[in-house]
Amino acid sequence: MSPVTVGILGSVLLVFLLFLGMPIAFVMMFVGFLGISYLASVNAALPVVAKTVYETAAHYPYTIIPLFILMGGFAGNAGITRQLYQSFDKWFRRLPGGLGIATVAACAFFAALSG
Repeated sequence: MSPVTVGILGSVLLVFLLFLGMPIAFVMMFVGFLGISYLASVNAALPVVAKTVYETAAHYPYTIIPLFILMGGFAGNAGITRQLYQSFDKWFRRLPGGLGIATVAACAFFAALSG
């Protein structure tokens, strides 16, 4: 088959598997693997999949997101977030809209603290 035909069949397979309910990432990886393995060989497709998985996992934002979640968990378990909110609540309680101001101020301070 020509590469164009393989691409069209891959697109049809992609839509079909998405309608079956498979996750998008796995469908795209599977269809891409099948297309490369048909056009070249399985020995050419496996390194492409491994390289793509590694490059995606090693991308800087994907590596720091779990660390920010972990830091938020530590801050929540240590009570830092509660103390931060209570201190801003005491400062802004007497103002109109003090609850909203305290919430925004606590979130802004925690965002500045965490980077």
